[in-house]
Amino acid sequence: MSGVFHKLQKLIEAGERGLFFIDLDREPGRLALYDSGGNLLEGADFVPSGIRKEVLNSPKPDLRKTPEGRIYGELVAPTPILVILGGGHIAKTLAEMGKLIGMKTWVVDDRKEFASRERFPGVEKAITREYGEFFEEFQPGQEHFLVIVTRGHRHDLSCARKALQTRASYIGMIGSKRKVKEVFDKLREEGFTEEEIKRIYAPIGLDIGAESPGEIAVSIIAEVIKVKKGKWEPGNWQEILPVLQKGSVLATIVSASGSTPRGAGARLLLQPDGSLVGTIGGGLGEGKVIQKAREIQGSGSKVLLDFELDQDIAEEEGMICGGSFSVFIQSVE
Repeated sequence: MSGVFHKLQKLIEAGERGLFFIDLDREPGRLALYDSGGNLLEGADFVPSGIRKEVLNSPKPDLRKTPEGRIYGELVAPTPILVILGGGHIAKTLAEMGKLIGMKTWVVDDRKEFASRERFPGVEKAITREYGEFFEEFQPGQEHFLVIVTRGHRHDLSCARKALQTRASYIGMIGSKRKVKEVFDKLREEGFTEEEIKRIYAPIGLDIGAESPGEIAVSIIAEVIKVKKGKWEPGNWQEILPVLQKGSVLATIVSASGSTPRGAGARLLLQPDGSLVGTIGGGLGEGKVIQKAREIQGSGSKVLLDFELDQDIAEEEGMICGGSFSVFIQSVE
C-alpha cells in the first residue's frame, strides 16, 4: 500500500491535521501528504505553496487548477468531537444524536453519577471533572464542538470563560435571554471583547420553537451540523484506511456542483474480495464507478469519470434538480 495512505492513517490516529492531494492531469494518481504547516510528509512534492494555503483554510475538499493541471486537495482532520458540558436530561438525547451524525461524543460533569457509562453507554468518553479542570486537561481544539448545558449559572459562566480561550469550532450555551445576558455582561467585565463573545451561540440551537428536552436537543444538533458543514469536514477516511490494502480500488469524488448525491471527498473502496466500503451516493453513478473499478482492479490503472445528472437521472436519484460530479478511480498498489 502507498506510503502516503500509511502515513495518513498514522496522522489521523494521532489526532493531527494534514493536507492530502491527488494529481489529476500531469501524472494522474500521484499523491502528496503535507502537515498543517505545509511541510511534505510523504509522496511527491508537486503542490504549489499557494494551493496548500488555500486547502488549509478551506473546510471543503475540492479540485484546484494550476498552470500544470488540476489537483484535488483536501484538509484531513480528526473526527469532530461533540463535548457536552453537563450530563442532565438534554445531554442524554444529545449524546445519541451526536453518534448518529458521525461525531465522537464526550460528556463532562462534576458529578460521577451524571457522567457515567451507565447513563451514557454510547459515548467515547464519560468524564467526571470540575469543568475548569476538564479544559486544562483536555485543551479543546478546532475538532471540538462545545455544548454548554450545565445545571447552573455559575457553571455556565465558568465553561463559557474557558471555552472562549480555546480554538473550538463551536461554542453553544443554553439558557434564557436573561441568563445569557447576565453571562455575557460578566464576560465583558472580565475583558472579553464583543468579537470574542460573538463566538458563543446563545440561546443555543436553531429557532424551531423547541420546548421539550428532545426538541431542544434536535435544535442544538441542527445548529452543530450547520456550523460543522462550514468549518469541519473530516471525510470518511476513518472507515476506508483500516481496510485499504494492495489490490483494492479507491474511488474519490474530486469535484461536485449542483445537486449531487454526495460532495467532494466522499469515497468508495472496492476490496480485493469484491466487498465494498463507503459510498459515493448510490444510484446509477455509483453503479458505473463500481463497474469501472472492477475493470481496472489489479492493473495499477487510474481513470477520471465525469457525470452529468440531467433532470430525468436526477429524479431517479431522488434529487430535485441535476448536477455534475467527477470521480477519480485508482488501483491501489
